[in-house]
Amino acid sequence: MKTLILGHIALALVGLTALPQQAGDSFEVASIRPNTSENGNTQITLPRGGRYVVVNATAKTLLRNAYGLLSFQFAGGPGWLDTDRYDINAKTSAPDDLTLDSVKPLLQNLLTDRFHMKVHWETREAPIYVLVVDKDGPKFQAHSDAPGHGMNTRKSSVAVQMKGTDVPMEELASN
Repeated sequence: MKTLILGHIALALVGLTALPQQAGDSFEVASIRPNTSENGNTQITLPRGGRYVVVNATAKTLLRNAYGLLSFQFAGGPGWLDTDRYDINAKTSAPDDLTLDSVKPLLQNLLTDRFHMKVHWETREAPIYVLVVDKDGPKFQAHSDAPGHGMNTRKSSVAVQMKGTDVPMEELASN
């Protein structure tokens, strides 16, 4: 069941003013390398020990994850945001495991520092879709012995395939 809701979109990323950096909001070490594999598969994982690993992600994907944006909430920016792909291997100084929320300020500061990206916020009105549960409920079940948290997306010219492991529905629906 698809529901179309017209409303205000609270956040639109346009152009590329960064948020102020706070202590502890930076990776201790981070390697960013161009990915030239021509593979449409993007993997973003949060291995144990304060690590963040990205394989084959566009800069736009990184920005979306850093600010918790959906595709339609992003506007503007140079063309290379959609074409150039990167691998990131980063680690915090603390051994604590990262979460989707805790990695956001780290990634924001990494993008500001390494890519010199700047953002600003504006409100726009646009149509949006809402994912709702069917009257009979969802037809899937939680996986109890998942090997770890992560989202894997494969894109081709005709389809997009997503595989989530230990991923909350909110994250799955936002991709």
